[in-house]
Amino acid sequence: MGSILSSGPQYLEAPYEDASRRFIQSFSLSQKEDIAAFFQKYGFVAVRDVLSAEECKASISEVFSEVEKRSSPKFSRDDPATWEEEIQDYFIESFGLVGGGQNPLLTPQANKNRQNPNILAAYRAATGRSKFVVAIERYGFMKPTAGRSDLQTVKNWLHIDSNPMTGLSSYYGFEPSDAWMQVDPFCPTTYIPWQNAYFQGIVALSDCPEETGGFHVVPGFHRKIKAWAKKHEAECLKSAQSTDPTTVQIPEVDPARKHVQKIPIRAGTLVIWRGDMAHGNFPNTSTSQARFVQYIKYNAVGDGIISQVLPQMKMIPEMAKEVE
Repeated sequence: MGSILSSGPQYLEAPYEDASRRFIQSFSLSQKEDIAAFFQKYGFVAVRDVLSAEECKASISEVFSEVEKRSSPKFSRDDPATWEEEIQDYFIESFGLVGGGQNPLLTPQANKNRQNPNILAAYRAATGRSKFVVAIERYGFMKPTAGRSDLQTVKNWLHIDSNPMTGLSSYYGFEPSDAWMQVDPFCPTTYIPWQNAYFQGIVALSDCPEETGGFHVVPGFHRKIKAWAKKHEAECLKSAQSTDPTTVQIPEVDPARKHVQKIPIRAGTLVIWRGDMAHGNFPNTSTSQARFVQYIKYNAVGDGIISQVLPQMKMIPEMAKEVE
């Protein structure tokens, strides 16, 4: 694939596990060097078998319980026919997101997954960091919508969850420390160091081939972020002054959209991506298979990289707890 700019690193296409292109290439936890190298090159990486089949099953049960809370009494987890019309939640309907934000997901299995040693090991291998703050994120549920485009989630959602001009990122309650805020994001010899502290991830609770919808990304976008931000300074400033200053939407006409790649993964696989990666979700177009994931976001701490915002707030204890 070619570059969208006249010079500099090119965008890439990440490899699949085999010629069928059914699932993206993934690594076992023992392949630490390969995990780190892939992550550095593409800006994301898939690590398989971080959750067991039993953990995935228990998580899916919690997903359904949460969806039931946000649906009419006619919704039944055992009857996919009720999934089309009975869900009454904007974020599920529009983005396939369950909980999070002002409704933190504190269910037992979700909490266990956030603290799973395999997930911690995967983040450590990918990022080279050792200590993290774990955000309380959400589940993901996308119902099958073949033949019902009116029920599909947003089709062209592509954004960055870290404003490249300000460094503000969507990890609730934290921001770059004063020391790092002195760095000029457009300095040609300096990368934005706080972006090396912010990472996102999803773990598949069921097999998630392309037809079930889900995560897509622009591989190698982190290699272009400074040039992209310079070219799109107006969009970054507009976002910084909005009610959502941590997120920058990729314009519909942006050439980067030509390089979006869908990332299909197997159950139990964790995908980790950098905070400066253009990414989003695409709809489930299957006839009968739902998509189940959990969002698990780790943010590196230490060395004065990030500081807590509004310390007078009573944070949820787990939100400020370091994973050792």
